[in-house]
Amino acid sequence: MDRECFSGYLELQEDPHCKFSLQNQWLGNLISLKLENCSLSCAIPSAILTLLKSLKELEVRYSTTVEVLFYVNDTETTQIASQLKMLTLEGLWKMTRVWEKKKNGVLIFPNLQQVIVRGCENLQTLFPASLAKNLKSLKSLQIECCAKLHEIVEKEDTEAKYVLPCLEKLNLFSLPRITCFCPQTFTLECPTLNKLSVVQCDKLELFQSAPSMGEGTTINNKPLISSLEVSAHQRISTVNFLSIITDLNFY
Repeated sequence: MDRECFSGYLELQEDPHCKFSLQNQWLGNLISLKLENCSLSCAIPSAILTLLKSLKELEVRYSTTVEVLFYVNDTETTQIASQLKMLTLEGLWKMTRVWEKKKNGVLIFPNLQQVIVRGCENLQTLFPASLAKNLKSLKSLQIECCAKLHEIVEKEDTEAKYVLPCLEKLNLFSLPRITCFCPQTFTLECPTLNKLSVVQCDKLELFQSAPSMGEGTTINNKPLISSLEVSAHQRISTVNFLSIITDLNFY
């Protein structure tokens, strides 16, 4: 986005009387939006997101003020289905979460295929549970150099099952505090996963080992992959993982 368009974008967010301006045709026709040095605390509020009907690619980079990427007003009971396919976040030093969690507003990203998060030092979690359960098109997830990230999916009150039917690539690099995929009992199904890279994630337990005879299950043991489904009928364990998926690469 050039400087002139970016200035107009800021005006749209800051001016409370721009109801008609919000409907400008250029917002509805935008396919790619790239923001750099954004000076707002919320990059994409719901009033803007609903107008970005054609948006396929979003990049937000290098901001010391952005605290959250998407925000839905708590007074709104709304469900927003975005067309977004590619999301890149880099150098957002103040951001603690990507999606602001509100009880009434719901954001859905059924077309999201690629997520890259890099150098977001204060990011603690990536996906709210309600969103993670609907990432049916996600093919690639890369998270790098996020010093405070401790979980990928926020905790919810009940046991959860996460199915990522299209996920092919999972790359985790330099995440010193990450300990689990989700801080609860969960099942993760990734039938198309073929590239898994985990580097400098010293606290992350990747797989759950089966307990020995007479040994109780460790309740607090919440690895990244507690039960990974590689096909509709075959459940794999740590022992036979490499023999079943011969093309899986570890770096």
